Amino acid sequence: MNWEAIGAVAELAGATAVFISLIYLASQIRNSKRSDQVIAASQAASATSDWVGQMVRDSELNDLYMRGAKDFSSLSFEEKNRYAWLILQLLRSIEGIWLLYQSEAIDDEYWRSYVSVIDLIIRTPGSRRCYERNRQVLDPRFAQVVDDILNVGENGGMKATSG
Repeated sequence: MNWEAIGAVAELAGATAVFISLIYLASQIRNSKRSDQVIAASQAASATSDWVGQMVRDSELNDLYMRGAKDFSSLSFEEKNRYAWLILQLLRSIEGIWLLYQSEAIDDEYWRSYVSVIDLIIRTPGSRRCYERNRQVLDPRFAQVVDDILNVGENGGMKATSG
């Protein structure tokens, strides 16, 4: 065997090793991306759970929410402000989940459960008023999804699931 043949075999072995390394790297990147999506989905879900937890732990806040949902105009200036921030906090949490849904990090069934939350909470007169006043601070695409959910619900059809 001559040196040229040995060199060719070594080049082939090197190219094979590089190819295998690239396949391994692509696999690791894909696994890392999925792991990041799972973490992000978990954090977004935790934010909405924290919102509900506030209501459970703080009877004063729960009372404010219940009164504001029914009759926003009966709240004091300070209470209106606090209520509006409370609704915005929930919407921003769900907006994060919607962004994950758009990137296919969460599935349709999970997103549909949040469509129901939007429909249930934002449909109340006080929450709807706060949403409409603060709509511009949300991602315009997400705001359109909320609008569609509210409009479809008013027309008695199926709930909107995408944006």
